[in-house]
Amino acid sequence: MKVIFIIIIFSTFLHSQPDHDASSIIYGSCPFECCQFGQWIIKDSINVYPNEGDTNSISFVLNDDDTVFAETGNLHFYKLGKF
Repeated sequence: MKVIFIIIIFSTFLHSQPDHDASSIIYGSCPFECCQFGQWIIKDSINVYPNEGDTNSISFVLNDDDTVFAETGNLHFYKLGKF
């Protein structure tokens, strides 16, 4: 009976993530479930641009096994789908 009572109370605090359209930006968010900001190890090369949303020129490239410290982040949705 105690387990059922706890589940009922906590289930009222659970919320699904909001729906987003293909041009959405979520500010201050990590890009994947259980994500944490802090030290990250690059697993595949990635281009770094001078300003958010500006993909005209590349500032530098992060390569495999480089490390970065992520202080915060924004999620940009370009194409939506379910998996």
